[in-house]
Order: sequence, then C-alpha cells, then structure tokens
Amino acid sequence: MLKVSLHWFNSRGLNKPCLEQLFYDVSGGPRNMRLEEFAQHAPALSDIPIGKDPEAVIESCRPKGDPASMPGPEYLNYCFIWCARWSQRLMPDPELRNTVFANVALQLL
Repeated sequence: MLKVSLHWFNSRGLNKPCLEQLFYDVSGGPRNMRLEEFAQHAPALSDIPIGKDPEAVIESCRPKGDPASMPGPEYLNYCFIWCARWSQRLMPDPELRNTVFANVALQLL
C-alpha cells in the first residue's frame, strides 16, 4: 500500500504546502474537524474490494469533475474526497492507513 499511496500523492501535482495541507486534512485537520467528513466517504463492508487491483480501485473512486479547471482550494478538496474514498477501501484499518500516510509524508515532505 505504501507504493500505491506514494504514487497517488506524488502524481497529484500539488506543491509542498498543498501536500502538507492534504496530509493534515486526511488525518483529521485542526481539532479533527475533517475527520467526520472523511468518515462520510467510508465504504460499507460489502464495498471493501478484496483482491482487486489497487490502481483500479483508486480510479473507480475518482470524484466527478474536471480537476484541470478547478482553482487551488477546490482542487485540494477534490483530492481530499478522492483520497477519503480510495484509502478507506484499500486500507479499512485506520492504524494501517495512518502508518502508510505517515510514511508517504516522510518521503514527500
């Protein structure tokens, strides 16, 4: 999951401050303000893919919209929603997800 997550975060084209904000947001943000929003994108147990290609799962979780036409804050929110969707499907265990995100952040920031 580290390799797949690293590739996804690295390929978003976000500068370092925006990447820092995205990592901050997916981990809850200030006083866990975005944690509830993150949880809203959690899958039902029946929606957790077993044995599917991680890249295909990530692509299937992409939100609607054209990211190329989005201003910075809107694109950052788009990335947050997309990450909330795929990460909880591929890594339903919060400890695993937090560990992977922490390792990705160490490599990218």
